[in-house]
Amino acid sequence: WSTAAARPVVQLRLAADTIILDTLASRLPEVIDDADGRIDLAAEHLFVGGVALDDVLLRSAAEGGVLHLEALSGSLFGGTVLVSGTASHGLPHEVTYSLALEDGELEEILAALAGRDTLSGRLQLAVDGTTRGLTGEDLLQSLAGEGRISLRRGAVEGFDFQAMAGLLTDGGESSDIAEELLRSTGEGTSDIITAGASFSMSKGVVRSDDLSVIFNGAEGSYELEVDLPRHWINLAGSVQLTGSTGLPAVAMTVAGPLDETDLVFDTRLLETHLVSEAVPLPEDKPPVPSDVTVDDDALAAAEPDPPESETLVNAPQEDDGSLLLWVLDENDGSPKAPPPAPGQDQDGAIDVPEAPESGSILLLLD
Repeated sequence: WSTAAARPVVQLRLAADTIILDTLASRLPEVIDDADGRIDLAAEHLFVGGVALDDVLLRSAAEGGVLHLEALSGSLFGGTVLVSGTASHGLPHEVTYSLALEDGELEEILAALAGRDTLSGRLQLAVDGTTRGLTGEDLLQSLAGEGRISLRRGAVEGFDFQAMAGLLTDGGESSDIAEELLRSTGEGTSDIITAGASFSMSKGVVRSDDLSVIFNGAEGSYELEVDLPRHWINLAGSVQLTGSTGLPAVAMTVAGPLDETDLVFDTRLLETHLVSEAVPLPEDKPPVPSDVTVDDDALAAAEPDPPESETLVNAPQEDDGSLLLWVLDENDGSPKAPPPAPGQDQDGAIDVPEAPESGSILLLLD
């Protein structure tokens, strides 16, 4: 402690087994407002906001009413964390921060913050931002900034994308596959190979529109919104199953409180598409193989010329006897008699014989 300068200068080096930072933080603004100096700290355990850090090292300096956090490092959620930033004693407190978490266990994070453990994996997080306020609640509601998050070697419960993709690649009747897809939703576990997103924060709400996830058996893209003060999450997107190129994607949403979210996994579009594929084409119009080229001119040449309507064949010469010619009507195939000759009444017409076979011509000579 020194009072030679215009402001008192304090040099503190602290070592402890356990430190509850919440208690010290309530008095810290008064200290940095009244004095300059350094505060270095080492502790086996440090508790802040109900979260425990292990093997903690802290280096900081106070000057002109501003605390400069040079580095706060330690073990957190199975990984390592490094925090730096500034905090002023003004009303309200103005805070800047930079946080990096390496290899944190997501299952532990969700269990501590949301009471859920249905999602696991190794988390990487980097964020820079600001906040302001007098209380912890104020600071949470004022969080702003930008960052990036990624996950590897993870898993999520509630569905099995690998099994669903296997239904498509193993073959079988499309209608049977659709039924199996319906039964498989809401069950099993899907492995996450990798996931990543950039995000922004404003007023305590985290938003991302480029969250991508590569599962074992599928690839998904999502939009995400997490309201930290309200402990609320909204996630919406779609998943393309492996082997389903050209088929409809599967819609997926997660919404609700962080500790009690509702998962909606919608395969209806895919099921409908598979069932419609199972309907056979009409037998009189078989599909043309995709590798066969149809020559329109050749088809036209192969088709017989249609008969001209009511055309007389072997028309009688001038001295021939009377001739009755029967031709087939080109519309319905039934025999069609020519009108009676002039002066001949209907009663004198020759009896009409049985209809000949299609395409034949019957000549009756008188």
